[in-house]
Amino acid sequence: MRLRTLNIEGFRSFGEKTKIDFSKETVFIGGNGSGKTTALVALSKLFSPNSSDRIIEKSDFYVDSTDTADSEKHFYIEAVFELDNALNESDDKANAEYWSKLLITDGQSKPILKVRLEATWTAQGGIDGTVDWNTYFNESPDESKIDDKDKILAKRSQLSSIQFIYIPASRNPERQLSSASEGLISKLIREVNWNRETKEKINQISKELNEAFWNEKGSKSIQECISKEWADLGAGSRFSQAKASVSSIDLDRLIRRIQFEFRSNVTDNVFTVDEMSDGVKSLFYISNMVSILKLEQGLATEDNPILNVEKPMLTIFALEEPENHISPNLLGKVINKIKELNHLINVQTVLTSHSPSIVKRVAPENIRFFHLKSKKLKIVSEVNNISLPVGEDERYKFVSRAVQVFPELYFSKLVILGEGESEKIILSRLISIYPELNENEISIVPLAGRMVTSIWDLLESLNIKYITLLDLDYGRYLGGEVRIKYIIEELRLRNKESEKLNKIGEELNALNDTNKEKLIELTIQLQDYGVFFSSPLDVDFMMLQSYKKQYISITNSKPRTNEKSKILDRALKGKRMEKPDYSDDEIELMKYYNTIFLGRGKPVNHFLVLQSIEDKDLKDELPIQLNNLIEYAKKQLNIEVEDKKNDQK
Repeated sequence: MRLRTLNIEGFRSFGEKTKIDFSKETVFIGGNGSGKTTALVALSKLFSPNSSDRIIEKSDFYVDSTDTADSEKHFYIEAVFELDNALNESDDKANAEYWSKLLITDGQSKPILKVRLEATWTAQGGIDGTVDWNTYFNESPDESKIDDKDKILAKRSQLSSIQFIYIPASRNPERQLSSASEGLISKLIREVNWNRETKEKINQISKELNEAFWNEKGSKSIQECISKEWADLGAGSRFSQAKASVSSIDLDRLIRRIQFEFRSNVTDNVFTVDEMSDGVKSLFYISNMVSILKLEQGLATEDNPILNVEKPMLTIFALEEPENHISPNLLGKVINKIKELNHLINVQTVLTSHSPSIVKRVAPENIRFFHLKSKKLKIVSEVNNISLPVGEDERYKFVSRAVQVFPELYFSKLVILGEGESEKIILSRLISIYPELNENEISIVPLAGRMVTSIWDLLESLNIKYITLLDLDYGRYLGGEVRIKYIIEELRLRNKESEKLNKIGEELNALNDTNKEKLIELTIQLQDYGVFFSSPLDVDFMMLQSYKKQYISITNSKPRTNEKSKILDRALKGKRMEKPDYSDDEIELMKYYNTIFLGRGKPVNHFLVLQSIEDKDLKDELPIQLNNLIEYAKKQLNIEVEDKKNDQK
């Protein structure tokens, strides 16, 4: 049995119907306030073992600008569970428990179970109004239509076999984490099949301990004094005798007093949990959770179980922001522990995170991206799965690997896609001198290769804005006209009604490939679509054109004095156009380009030169393409753009 989907509408930030898909290992990511915690709280409202967590309040209802003070409000939360066809022990039990509530819907071969919470708030009944809610089994196969006859009231005892363990992103791990783990530990120990002789022995030892402690002359005097003073007050026969105890003689009370001690393998000192740092406390209690869930599944299945434990049909373990308090070098171990839980048949895990260190360890298929969107007069939470290429193995591997190597993509307001380390170094330096850009979440990632359009698809599915900086590669194989044509075709797929793109395509088809200046003019028109070209060759050559003096002096480079054809062969990397129309000045500059950038020191040379240039000089001599890119980035981030007239050449 597993949680397949969670449907929410009208609950807190989920003002519109939202469907959240779950896998065995699900990770929620997104900005602050985007709805990650709300989704977990929604599960708590259905399945938390604590009755206080299931209380519905007025603040749980979504409110938009059109609502009046007396508007009646509604919400529902529906969890959809799926049973496997090849029923394991857990699903077999679930099938027996819920058989009358299971559904087989069209196109769905596996039985499903729907648990639905419906709540209504009305203004009548007090200052805060009145809230009514009920939890049902929903037997309607039609998601769009649910009649009262389809709803069967769900008793809490029926839902208790679905265990939801939720550890919020608290800044007090001792209070939040320990309350969850100690409660489960105590529960587990109570379920031990205690031998009768063991119980008697514990009671006898407790009794002897008390007698030895209080028979000491000094402690005995304290005991007698306390008893006498209490008796003088005459509190009543029921509580007439007061006797201090250092150890409970009742096994249940003894269990509640269990504490952990830790011994140092260096100093041999003994420490309690209270003496740990917050990070170590978090690690310890997370390890407790893993231990308990493993024990619940493993020991309960033995022929002669040592625990009287009723294994849950499903345990959903939800942990918010495991990176809190824990150093980055230990996060890998934490994730590995969580992954161990997913090997258990009846356990699912849900994590929320803002940490790229965690996200890069998760398969993209298991990530759910949360963000806030504006729609008319509403601001609501939206949840998206990660969009990966389907049916194209090479593209699928590229995108899935890319987002694991560059997980900062997910946490960005704007992504600038470049072709390599050169773009990353150059653009990072540029953004640093524009405070209005530097304070925004901008990621620069080298993913603008031949599969860049798959990255476009991914970012569009997540509603993340992006800019692409490509090399024109004029004269190189598959560069120039070929590269522009490919980009135009991809832009047309995304802007099918664009007359401008059609016109650019027609102009490109009418061109002679050797018309370099006209090609560059066409690339400038594509800047309106967020695509920028480093021209005429690549970003390295373009920077050398603008800052020739600095690159030559800082790198102490000397030009290669080969004849023209060899200079072009080296600069254009072998196979090239027959007659690329580079000017004599450009070919002369390629002598330095070949020396500075076609060796091993390309990123280092960019770094050294850019650090040596003053901010003002960097701005004044900035290539027009990069200047336009900066201004376009400001527009994308709704930053006021300076009114500049640039020479588009």
